[in-house]
Amino acid sequence: MFDPYVYYEAEKESCDKQHFALITKQEYVNAIDVLPNFGIAIDGVCVGGAVMNGDKFHIAVLPKARGLVGKQIMQAIDWGFSIANPFLAVVSIQNEEVKNLMKRYKHRLVKTNNETLTFQIFKEN
Repeated sequence: MFDPYVYYEAEKESCDKQHFALITKQEYVNAIDVLPNFGIAIDGVCVGGAVMNGDKFHIAVLPKARGLVGKQIMQAIDWGFSIANPFLAVVSIQNEEVKNLMKRYKHRLVKTNNETLTFQIFKEN
């Protein structure tokens, strides 16, 4: 089950704080809640999720659950490919776990800045 409020909190923990200064929590939740989504849970309690905005895929997981939901993250990525193949994923330059995960997929770097890397990811058949 996807909970947009939990997703907001997870996203807030991993994104630039200035991003959230531009929009209220309720505006963010309303915008996220209408997108295709995939919930990530531990013992039936949502700890994050994935959303697809056009061809842009993003995962956010609460810090307390990171490292505990790897199988669900792989399922979320497969779910993302069911919507778009390839898709774009924006990754924090400092997120070593995700950068290591990228090695499992055919991808190419399409954009960089001081904070993020944007990859185009392909599912190999």
